[in-house]
Amino acid sequence: MTLMETQGLVSMTDEAQLRWMALGDTTRQSAVILLHGGPGLPDYLGVVAPPP
Repeated sequence: MTLMETQGLVSMTDEAQLRWMALGDTTRQSAVILLHGGPGLPDYLGVVAPPP
């Protein structure tokens, strides 16, 4: 089975930019949002969602 991948970049009003990625069919299932723990812990979610 091949997972559908969608990604993008969102510019916020304070000039910050957020990069996002969705895996799977997000039109049929609820999304799960994973946030990293900050600049000191960028890879602890690698077991759940490996970096691209």
